[in-house]
Amino acid sequence: MGKDKDNNGATYDSEGQESSVAESVPAYKLDFTAIGLRQVREAISEEQLQEHVSEGGNEERISEGRNEERVNKAGNEERASEGKKEEEIKYEYEPGVESGDKTIEDYYALPEDRRVELIDGVFYDMSAPSSIHQFLTIKLAFSLSNYVANNNGKCLPFTAPIDVQLFGDDKTMVQPDVLVTCDRNKIVRRGLVGAPDLVIEILSPYNRKKDLILKRRKYQEAGVREYWIVFPEEKKVWVYLFEKGDEPREYTFADKVPVGIWDGKCEVDFAKVYEEASFLYDL
Repeated sequence: MGKDKDNNGATYDSEGQESSVAESVPAYKLDFTAIGLRQVREAISEEQLQEHVSEGGNEERISEGRNEERVNKAGNEERASEGKKEEEIKYEYEPGVESGDKTIEDYYALPEDRRVELIDGVFYDMSAPSSIHQFLTIKLAFSLSNYVANNNGKCLPFTAPIDVQLFGDDKTMVQPDVLVTCDRNKIVRRGLVGAPDLVIEILSPYNRKKDLILKRRKYQEAGVREYWIVFPEEKKVWVYLFEKGDEPREYTFADKVPVGIWDGKCEVDFAKVYEEASFLYDL
């Protein structure tokens, strides 16, 4: 997916919890969440920084681990930017924190040449995908389509851009890179209403947080059964089987990745896909 930007000015924040630290010594605490991203949260102590200013107006010392700030000759005190009380750590795309007022009607009113996703009433712009991104999209969709055709299946694969009204409401419309739906009643002229069975997102430097955090949770909440996240640069794939748990299974571009919604009877040979795409990595 392309570059994402919140056009409504909304920022999604999460305050860090207090760390248990030795007296007057701020510390950082790593909190790994249950999602595949292992999102790191930083907790900052609320203890006051101790200032030490000599009579001659010498420099004050900030407690260990903080930036040093100078005190001017008039005796004005400054606090280190990292040492401010109750510092907030911002996490973009943190779901459930804030939502916007945009609707499906606003989405359809946009100019045709502007690609966005609407999530919780907020628009996120998308820039054009890279050649690697597009090649992987085509190869993955082709593998899935071949399996359906060879087995006279009823499921249908689609590739972006296709509008998916994920919850059937007027606040969220996404465009997965690749999707498979096995319920043809969800298909409408403009796209899909409801959760696909399988969704594949291919990461770019601009959409990592959104695909790894926000959309992962939205897909799970909506009832998507299987979610793949493809990391082109790291050459790996995370597969979430939401019906079996929250932890992803990790594969590499040397593996054959089984499709869970078809009980592993279909496999995508990423070694073969990478072999065909490898020249694009040298561009």
